[in-house]
Amino acid sequence: MGEVVLDASALLAYLFDELGADVVSEALLAGAVMTTVNLSASSWTTVSP
Repeated sequence: MGEVVLDASALLAYLFDELGADVVSEALLAGAVMTTVNLSASSWTTVSP
């Protein structure tokens, strides 16, 4: 799959089992990376009301 860098929307799709979650899952298993900014944005989205 090559080097994959995920953004916040990809991680959120995976966490909420939305369209594309299977693709993100494969990328994570292959060693995909994510910047701390995108990880932080994902965390904020999942915990904010």
